[in-house]
Amino acid sequence: MKTIVLIENDTFLQTNCTSLINSSKRFKVIANFNNYESALQNIQELQPDIILIDIDIPNTNGIDKIKHIKNIFPEIKLIILTKNQQHKFVFDVLSSGVLGYLIKNDDLQIIEALEQLEQGGAPMSTIISRMVIESFQDHDFKELTKRENEILKLLTKGKSYSTIAEKLYVSRNTVKYHIRNIYEKLNVYCKDEAIKLVNSKKRYLKAG
Repeated sequence: MKTIVLIENDTFLQTNCTSLINSSKRFKVIANFNNYESALQNIQELQPDIILIDIDIPNTNGIDKIKHIKNIFPEIKLIILTKNQQHKFVFDVLSSGVLGYLIKNDDLQIIEALEQLEQGGAPMSTIISRMVIESFQDHDFKELTKRENEILKLLTKGKSYSTIAEKLYVSRNTVKYHIRNIYEKLNVYCKDEAIKLVNSKKRYLKAG
């Protein structure tokens, strides 16, 4: 069973998430905190596998806190919870080292996100995933394998994981694994780096 620490200052959401996660057989919330400071004082002792973090806690620079946690506990997987969908904020957060970005709404799929993370995926709410993929539309990248470029092209065309798996004759979990590799290889979490890669590709094609 994978252990989870939840950092969330919304009591209602904290209670609901904890109840939902603990109703599963694969995940368990071992501690709840409503601020980063209290969590940091206890994470070393708790040694969770995953941390779910509310990045919208008032009067706190959530991105700096995430980077701090990653520096101290690099082996712990991080998923953030937020209402913020602004383009720059999204890429700034993803560049801080988190593996998942979930939007707080009525369709918050916590268990599905945790399962995807454990299967090697990078769980993101649909709107965030679309934002990331569109940053790389219509380009091949030498950093990726042939299969990874194939999957990236299909993603930019709006194909689902299941459709991609069927088309490429692989499992859905294999597709998730490749997508996570794509994000990591291209540093897709950083918008500026994405633009740099795309522009470099254009200059190369023009020169040829």
